Amino acid sequence: METHEWDLEHLKHALQSAIELEHSTLPLYLFAMYSIKIQNYTAHNLIRSIVMEEMIHMALAANMLSAIGGVPQIRELHPAYPSQGLPGGAEPDVHARLAPLSNRQIRNFMRVEVPDFLISNFLTTDQVAHEQYPTIGRFYEAVRAAFTHLEAEGGQISAAIARGGSSNQIEEDIGCESIEDFDGIMLALDLITEQGEGSTSTTLLADERFDGEESHYTKFAEIHYGKKFVNPELNHVTPETEESFFRGDRVMSPVVINALAVPADGYAKILDEYTKLDPEAAIRVRHALDAVDQAYTDVMNNLDAAWNGPPNERGERMGTAIAGMSALKIPVRISSAYYPNYPVEDEDEAIWQQALMSLQIPEAIIADLPRLYPDEWDDLNLYTDLSEPVFFGPRFLNLNVTEVPAV
Repeated sequence: METHEWDLEHLKHALQSAIELEHSTLPLYLFAMYSIKIQNYTAHNLIRSIVMEEMIHMALAANMLSAIGGVPQIRELHPAYPSQGLPGGAEPDVHARLAPLSNRQIRNFMRVEVPDFLISNFLTTDQVAHEQYPTIGRFYEAVRAAFTHLEAEGGQISAAIARGGSSNQIEEDIGCESIEDFDGIMLALDLITEQGEGSTSTTLLADERFDGEESHYTKFAEIHYGKKFVNPELNHVTPETEESFFRGDRVMSPVVINALAVPADGYAKILDEYTKLDPEAAIRVRHALDAVDQAYTDVMNNLDAAWNGPPNERGERMGTAIAGMSALKIPVRISSAYYPNYPVEDEDEAIWQQALMSLQIPEAIIADLPRLYPDEWDDLNLYTDLSEPVFFGPRFLNLNVTEVPAV
């Protein structure tokens, strides 16, 4: 549609797509972050900072939708990896798969976050011409244009904000502010695009309003090039000169847990084969997978309640969601016991609480992957080193909409 054909309902739909788009990056980045064996690597801290900002961007998109009378739908968000392209029609060439950190996956993440002026690093001119939103920045440009058009047409945005809606807005010190007027909408869009998803600055740094912060693309590129970004003169970065700006302190390549990239069935066929080999061990794996899925689903429920639940509970629900996002590490890397105070009575009980990414997939099953997943075999082999011991990883199933594959 052309911008002049948009109305308020179309804009609400686009903002819901923006929520889904921001959310879709979280499981991808979290899987890669959790796969880093020692968590004090610079790479871990870089990815963690991006994850936190993606949560802020998702919250800002939800606030914008709430501000104009929409109702953010969060409880049942489920991107269903692997997928081709991102929500909202953005970047249809992107191959999104849950997989451990690798240079291939980092290049995928750079593709997700690439600004327009570096798109030739990933797509030809012809490929760009055939994608409506070849960058996330283009998607947000369309959203911005629709807001601007509707405000120019009789102040429709200001009027919608004045009317409000049934949903809450969330204001937290993590960087999320409520939307009070049209200028607040523009500032929220600026924050999202400046921090990484289609940065408008050809310096690869946010402007002074946002403390000159490195964009998400820059942070992923630091991991890719193994060097920190250096641009004190604020020079323009081009596809030809990009690598020359990554000449600072070394960013060490971390040791990574060799987790199996998650098949489309969420390991269901693997669990079925595991049950035949060792039923008790298969149940332990299922317990660990379920613990992660439940923790992730609880985060989604709390986020939904923060915008759509009783106003007097919104702060508590948001705080619980933020804490829950951080606590996802517990069942993935520390213990499959979902609750921190889960009692451990004996050694056998401790075995049941093994962290998900400590559980190895039997070699016999790995050898059988070509038969189990003929359509995904090439991809699994690309994203995981199948010649080394292979472990399970988080599948991030939203239990509100997805049944756990039965063992």
